[in-house]
Amino acid sequence: MVLISFSNSLKVTDDFSIDSIVNLIHNAEQSAGLDEGKLNQGLRIALTGMRSGAGLHETIELLGKERTEQRIEKVLEAIDKIK
Repeated sequence: MVLISFSNSLKVTDDFSIDSIVNLIHNAEQSAGLDEGKLNQGLRIALTGMRSGAGLHETIELLGKERTEQRIEKVLEAIDKIK
């Protein structure tokens, strides 16, 4: 799952700049065989609960690495419960 790929990459990065966030998302999309930008809306919903809003990369940077990781983990746990 592409969200797991992004989450795993996020956990091991020390660089939490917008450029790094863009690259992490892009790499997760490529690994999953998705076109660029296809992860954005799902990631936004996972992090904010909304389908639209401020720039995704900026939102992630403002949330911070720890809070971003926690929110993704919460969504992954919820998905796992429905399986």
